[in-house]
Amino acid sequence: MESSQDDPKELSRTGYNQGAARYLEWMQSHAHRRVLMLDKLYGYLGNRTTSATALELGCGAGDPVTISLAERCQHVTANDISSTQIAMAKERLSGKTNFEMIESDMMELEFADGSFDTVVAFYSIIHLEQGDQKELIGRIGRWLRKDGYLLCSFAAAETPKLISNDWLGMRMFWSSFGTEKSLEMVQEAGLTIVEKEITNDDDDAPFVFVIARKE
Repeated sequence: MESSQDDPKELSRTGYNQGAARYLEWMQSHAHRRVLMLDKLYGYLGNRTTSATALELGCGAGDPVTISLAERCQHVTANDISSTQIAMAKERLSGKTNFEMIESDMMELEFADGSFDTVVAFYSIIHLEQGDQKELIGRIGRWLRKDGYLLCSFAAAETPKLISNDWLGMRMFWSSFGTEKSLEMVQEAGLTIVEKEITNDDDDAPFVFVIARKE
């Protein structure tokens, strides 16, 4: 039986509450891939970008993704499990009025079908257990409007369960189906993959970045 200390969601909540500042510093130094993929997303949305409603899962401290979405889209709903990261994100978006922050486990989110033009999830789905990942991707497929886009990342290697006792000073949980099974999961949710890019950065594990359209 899994102890409460090893519960994936509690590891994420506690870890990011304690290590939010260090994580932000690390993420800012690794922002180029997310910025590149966001630019590709805006290209697919085209003229709809300025009127788009966006959902971000795992917004962290909001830099640079939530800030970019708030600058480009009509409205942004940003979610994170960490109260510390939500507070940091609110501070960074203090001059904006077109956003809503939701502090919760992303598996507890509920939205009507067809609520969003785009859903963005960088480095967040990997903190869910495999069964929850599949359930969440299915929900995202329903939350998206027709011709809406999912932009997300998965770990490229298949890893049913991994707990690190010292990642950036935090205990943390990750899980992944690997590249091919993750792509299949996206397609099974009724989405067509239009972009995929596998990274092999020297100072990070390989990831697959995906943009997929709801038909």
